[in-house]
Amino acid sequence: MMTTQHTNSEQHIISLGESRQLLLDGGWAMAEFDLSGNVISANQQFALLMGFSHAEELVNINHSQFVLSHGRGTVFWQDVLAGNITCGEFKRCHHDDCVVWLHASYSPVLNKDNELQSILMMAMDITQEKLMYVEYHARLQALDSAQGVIEFDKNGFILCANDNYLAMTGYSERELVGHHHAFLCAKDEVSANGYQRFWKALRRGECWKGRFKRIRKNGQPLWIQANYNPIFDSEGHLCRIVKYAHDITEYVANERKMVQQRALLDILLDAQNRFLHDHDLGSACDHVFTPLLDMTQCEFGFIGIVQDTEGVLSLHIPAISNISWDDSVTRWFDEQMQANNALIFHRLDNIFGQVITHNKIMCVNNVPAFPGKRRFPAGHPPLHNFLGIPIVFNQKPVGMIALANRPQGMDDELIAQLEPIVTTLGTLIRARSLEDKRSEMEARLRFNATHDGLTRLPNRNAFFESLHALPDLNLPSQGMSRHCLALVDVDFFKRINDKYGHLAGDALLQELARLLETHTRGTDLVARLGGEEFIVLLRDVTTRDACLAMERLRAAIADYTFNWEAVSLSFTVSIGVAPWRPEYASMDDWVQQADTNLYQAKSAGRNQVCGP
Repeated sequence: MMTTQHTNSEQHIISLGESRQLLLDGGWAMAEFDLSGNVISANQQFALLMGFSHAEELVNINHSQFVLSHGRGTVFWQDVLAGNITCGEFKRCHHDDCVVWLHASYSPVLNKDNELQSILMMAMDITQEKLMYVEYHARLQALDSAQGVIEFDKNGFILCANDNYLAMTGYSERELVGHHHAFLCAKDEVSANGYQRFWKALRRGECWKGRFKRIRKNGQPLWIQANYNPIFDSEGHLCRIVKYAHDITEYVANERKMVQQRALLDILLDAQNRFLHDHDLGSACDHVFTPLLDMTQCEFGFIGIVQDTEGVLSLHIPAISNISWDDSVTRWFDEQMQANNALIFHRLDNIFGQVITHNKIMCVNNVPAFPGKRRFPAGHPPLHNFLGIPIVFNQKPVGMIALANRPQGMDDELIAQLEPIVTTLGTLIRARSLEDKRSEMEARLRFNATHDGLTRLPNRNAFFESLHALPDLNLPSQGMSRHCLALVDVDFFKRINDKYGHLAGDALLQELARLLETHTRGTDLVARLGGEEFIVLLRDVTTRDACLAMERLRAAIADYTFNWEAVSLSFTVSIGVAPWRPEYASMDDWVQQADTNLYQAKSAGRNQVCGP
């Protein structure tokens, strides 16, 4: 029966390779290279990215074949091996000889001796982003032929504007004429020193050009690329200023989105690298979290991992923003982190919990009016808006990202922007869960292999391994003489089995195991040899003290009664004690002497301790 149990358990061990494969199949193009730059393995995403049909076609292809300038390929690879190149944007050669742009990282893979054995490349295709960048530059040139034009007098008051400029701002000419240039600017810009320097330069006749933020009639920001050109009269005096401008608001928005996407990719690569390196999910979440807050411009937030304990869900928070809770909650938070290495939310009946319990995105831009806002921790700062996104794996919530107090509010664009990180965190959380299950299964198998299934004490093999591992085993006899063995045997055990049945006998052995552990020291080792026989290694003790300790144990057992199926059972034991002696040729001789003393205790009438 035990063999069958081991076989079934072994079938459920989740290998480390399976959990890493989840990362490889998570949407990233990945390839592993040996130290010469030859491909060892790659996933299908990398093969398709580089123009191959199957990943197997890439095996043994050298990295230099992907570099447009083959002469630079060797130098580049040496820089990778030296650690000079870790991540960035790279122009690479497609299998069809076209160009592909990659945002990629090159990560060293170390063997068990901490030696470099290979390089792991993780990449994302940014070719379209590059093409978009070029496209926007071409669009800017085309806009020069149809620019917005507005004229100011020398003091900055608007004289006129053309249709293009009016269309950009949303104003009519009548609404603009007579107003000062500051009418189109944000208040914080007008009050800044730079605004005064800007106009002083224009009045001196200096041209001014650049990118400027202006405010449309509807209050929305307008980004323009503009040239301010002073115009002089025939006597050389400044008479007016003409501004040529074109709308680059969409370009600026896309530019910022590209920057955010790159930042997001760096966050994801860092999280995956850290998880692959040390398998610490909490550390990966913590390193993701602060850049995530910065990127989204949110004031508060956390990353949570769902724990399911017998159907009861709780939320473990390894990464949370540093919010100004009151002193009592701060102490509670510190205690939670020390005890659990995470903050734990057991109650999920608030705005946070609904993300998990309902498995849906919660986007709330008026938290005070939201009915589920109650039951925040005491001292929690006020939330104005909130975004909670469930982290899902196989349609089941395994965690969540929570963000709050974003100045511009929460919207669908932010939700779409966070989708890659939500997917990646879902994969990491699942991989961590699989590794935990594997570790738990391995620990259970190791325990079962070294412990008695009935009493949960170490078994015979484990005991003798510990005995042979004594640090002073090979030292002079003075060291070993401080150790004693005691064999403990239940008196008339067969009678108990015959009278009450084997289940009663099993219950007796379990009670005896508990009593042995209770009446011995933490430094002593208690094990079950088999049947009704137990053995105790008493470390660093004189023979007299060992016999006294075993006598106390015997007396405690003789006075002990336990109930089994409404029957009160009591029993006694006989104990043989043997100290280590230098004439013993082996551990077996030592155990044999303890067994001889046990036999003497039995022969003398049982319920006794017999020593040398």
